[in-house]
Amino acid sequence: QYNVNALMDDIRLLYRSAGHKREPTVFLFTESEIKDEVFLETINSILSTGEVPGLFTKDEMMAMTADLQQDFLRDRPGQEDTPDNLKQYFTDCVRDNLHIMLCMSPLNPKFPLRAHKFPSLVSSPTVDWFLPWPEDALVSVARG
Repeated sequence: QYNVNALMDDIRLLYRSAGHKREPTVFLFTESEIKDEVFLETINSILSTGEVPGLFTKDEMMAMTADLQQDFLRDRPGQEDTPDNLKQYFTDCVRDNLHIMLCMSPLNPKFPLRAHKFPSLVSSPTVDWFLPWPEDALVSVARG
């Protein structure tokens, strides 16, 4: 069964692709895949800061950022290649290359609660409404 550990393993792969390899990467996540509210907490963190606390060990992060050092020096002339600056560069690469597609229905009774509890789910992404929203759903989300 898909659980929090499996999600974190998948996010590590996504971060390695988007941040370390600097490849455009898409993560498609639907509300039917929400097995635990921690899933949304993690996605909210990715959308708001680009960081997931504890995702990589210090050694793993240092190895990945060391590989990015030449790109960092080229892309950010005048900045010192400190561990903190390299980590921020890695995070910026993730934010530039990782695209999260959230598929959620506003008709789901949990949607307004989740939007209130995890505000980056609705405030950070570009929202595409594929169907018109019923007025009561709009009012419910607005009231939180």
